[in-house]
Amino acid sequence: MYEHRGKRILVRASEKEAAELYYDITRHAATDLGLARTITAAVFHLDIEAPLYAAAVRTRPMLRPVTLGKVSHLELDDEEGTLKVSVAVERYFPDVIRTLQSVFGEDRVRHEERLEITIEPPEGMSPEHLEKLEELVVHDPRKKLAHRVYDFIERVRPEGFRVARYARFDQDFLYLASEGTLEDEWTDLLFELPGELDRVGERRGPSE
Repeated sequence: MYEHRGKRILVRASEKEAAELYYDITRHAATDLGLARTITAAVFHLDIEAPLYAAAVRTRPMLRPVTLGKVSHLELDDEEGTLKVSVAVERYFPDVIRTLQSVFGEDRVRHEERLEITIEPPEGMSPEHLEKLEELVVHDPRKKLAHRVYDFIERVRPEGFRVARYARFDQDFLYLASEGTLEDEWTDLLFELPGELDRVGERRGPSE
């Protein structure tokens, strides 16, 4: 197997030209998806003869989810029988209104003024319910990052390698794919790759 190594990326392939080609593909894909500074190490293993594609990607520690109470002020208006939500952080407004619509229904959520939302809550909504509502997750960067990382891995994946297994351990995303049945011994490789991430990791220097 031939290896082509960058400061955060290692590509191993059965041919030298393939290793160089897929290394370029990984770099372009990481840039296109805005992951170049997020990824601290990545290892790609391509054996077209097997046929087998395996990948492991490690990211920086992920941010915690953003809750409604962290970016908004909530107040029950007993006279009008409504719930007023004032969004304090403008960039989260689309996430807030989208999440509230999914909880209460689009017909009960009104955007009447800039960063102000009025909700017709169900009967019996109490201050205790309001406290719970403040814990509602409106933006989860971990979930969005996971989608982008797997998109990155699949952009590098050779065409036709559609049978896949994947696993995630905190900041490590692991992926295994083939054109047909996945052999049991290949699964062992899936769990060996995190050790290679340690070897390729960020201590080697900034991303190219």
